[in-house]
Amino acid sequence: MKNILIADDSFIMRNWLKKLLKNDDIKFYEASNGKMALDTIEKEDIGLVILDLLMPEYDGFYFLDSIKGKNIYKNIIVLSADIQDTTKEKVLSYNVKAFLNKPPKEDELNKIINEVFL
Repeated sequence: MKNILIADDSFIMRNWLKKLLKNDDIKFYEASNGKMALDTIEKEDIGLVILDLLMPEYDGFYFLDSIKGKNIYKNIIVLSADIQDTTKEKVLSYNVKAFLNKPPKEDELNKIINEVFL
């Protein structure tokens, strides 16, 4: 079973991603903010996090800083509508698997997910 956490404050985006990635071999966890995402990865065996940068409570950068500070390694795909080079460079400095523009292309997302779980 592949455990994927979708951390995005948009209910519509979370549901869209679940439909896009629907597979009997995937168990989805959801978080509508960064605090919920941190709580989930500390309690569950999550293989991949799909992370939005702009969320309430704790944003994506706070989430990335927190797991780095706790030495928690997770496979992470960051999704963002912010396509500035400085944002992308900062995100990639966290050694994430990918930085994808919102909404992600299905083939790009599936390729990365398959690489993570192979």
